[in-house]
Amino acid sequence: MPLGFSRSIFSKQAAAAAGPRSSITVNGDAQVDTARSKFGGASLLLDGTGDWLKASPSTSGDWDLTGDFTCECWFNFDAQQYPNNSIILSSKETSSDSSSDIMFIILRNEDVPMRLQVQVGNQSLNFLGSGLISADTWIHVAISRSGSGSNNVGIFCAGQRIGQITYNGTVSFENWGMGALSLDGALPFNRTDSGWIDEVRLSDTSRYDPASSTYIEPTAAFTNDANTLLLLHMNGSDGSTTFEDDEA
Repeated sequence: MPLGFSRSIFSKQAAAAAGPRSSITVNGDAQVDTARSKFGGASLLLDGTGDWLKASPSTSGDWDLTGDFTCECWFNFDAQQYPNNSIILSSKETSSDSSSDIMFIILRNEDVPMRLQVQVGNQSLNFLGSGLISADTWIHVAISRSGSGSNNVGIFCAGQRIGQITYNGTVSFENWGMGALSLDGALPFNRTDSGWIDEVRLSDTSRYDPASSTYIEPTAAFTNDANTLLLLHMNGSDGSTTFEDDEA
């Protein structure tokens, strides 16, 4: 057996023995919903009135990434809402958070057509969904950084790279909010209506090539591997408020 493979497996076993690698905090009425899912028969249901999950590493700094990374999920929502911006994923903790290392993905469903607003570090841009985003549809979205230099961060949605930015600094995923800003619950998803999030994964590798204009969307639930830092399948019994990290 190659030494690198053996070491990878051992490190995973050691991490599992040491205990959970993350903590998940449930806020508001966030719950498992078996009526709608992308994979696995369930997803995270958010009613748009102060529901969200917050994930944090058990060891502070473990999710401060200086190199390659990918954050991604699937999202779904009932209807376009005006005038509303809604957090899908965010390490921006409060509305007044001006940290230079934050990341967020916002659904700008006040626009026609709808857009994604993305910030990575100090780079913030709006990306036209080009008809890729619509209600009552499961949509995959990802941010992936590969290497350093120009255009090293790709923003991906529904099978297409919808934009590129350049950012070579640290990106912190500490206190990662799913469905709202992580500490104050601002900009909830999907405000005044229902929204769903499924298969949330954070990785310390680039899973999608920022240089490519297209990518292959995942066709099955994510699996835990050596580069997985957080993996939430959002599975469970209907109405449950227990969300387990499959990375552990």
